[in-house]
Amino acid sequence: MLGSILLRSFNSNQPVSLEELAMLSGLSIEEVERTCDWLIGIGVPLSRPSADSAQLARPVLPLNLEQIQQAVSTFDIDIASKIELFEEIDSTNQYLMSLPIRQLQHKQVCIAEYMSAGRGRQQKKWYGGAYENLMLSVAWEFHSEVHLSGLSLAVAVMVVNCLQQICDAPFRLKWPNDVLVDEQKLSGILIEVRDTKVIIGIGINCNLSFSGQLEIDQAATSLFELLGYLVDRSELVAVLLGELSDGLELFSVNGLEAFREDWMQLHAFTGRTMRIYGKPVKEGRAMGIDQSGALLIRTENGKIEPINSGELQLLPT
Repeated sequence: MLGSILLRSFNSNQPVSLEELAMLSGLSIEEVERTCDWLIGIGVPLSRPSADSAQLARPVLPLNLEQIQQAVSTFDIDIASKIELFEEIDSTNQYLMSLPIRQLQHKQVCIAEYMSAGRGRQQKKWYGGAYENLMLSVAWEFHSEVHLSGLSLAVAVMVVNCLQQICDAPFRLKWPNDVLVDEQKLSGILIEVRDTKVIIGIGINCNLSFSGQLEIDQAATSLFELLGYLVDRSELVAVLLGELSDGLELFSVNGLEAFREDWMQLHAFTGRTMRIYGKPVKEGRAMGIDQSGALLIRTENGKIEPINSGELQLLPT
């Protein structure tokens, strides 16, 4: 975790000599140089104003694995013992999906400071700035009789429950699994199934840079924009894992029904007219969700139809 070690050695946005960074971090000057170059390459707001100095444009707070484990151990020692934090990884979901099945454990958690190949729904790329946002995946084993339809909607409610403990904002949900504020995306969820386990990937924009916003194909916001200061991402991870620990146990017993009313209350587009790009393309007024998690729309002929998949486009009212 050389990047995290080095970033903790900066305490201002003023240039710092490589020699001083080596002394503060315990790294060699060669390691400092290599790590600076790597951090710059992955988009950390770090620069080299001279050959023998480095400078952070703004504060960057690396995740603290020990702090996370300590907080999580107070409510779920099992999860706390299975948390892995990576400085760089292709994708947290892909890491858990690619483990030998005997090694993939119930309640295993993978967190990354930087993902080189993050994925969203329908194979879209997930953009998560290095050391800025939260990128986390959890493996969970459900009983065979549990219906997994609607899991992403239930997890979205859990994410909102977490965020409400961090920030007072008008969080809303977009079917099936995006968290919005003022119709701007704050968080997304990706659910994948691996044998008897489900991999739940969650991304939350904590300190989304301007360049990061330009890379996202929809309007986006971040906790920094909502709060006006950097959120403690280690604290956020612990709160989120607490919500998942309780919420996924509840889902394993009661399924989506335990979260359906909350989801309906949080739905951003109830009553709005939308077009759903699926097979076939459909248009109608959003009415909520059914017991399986399908989006219900009322078409022009008054018929209520369930939508199980597709991309949504809001239409003028």
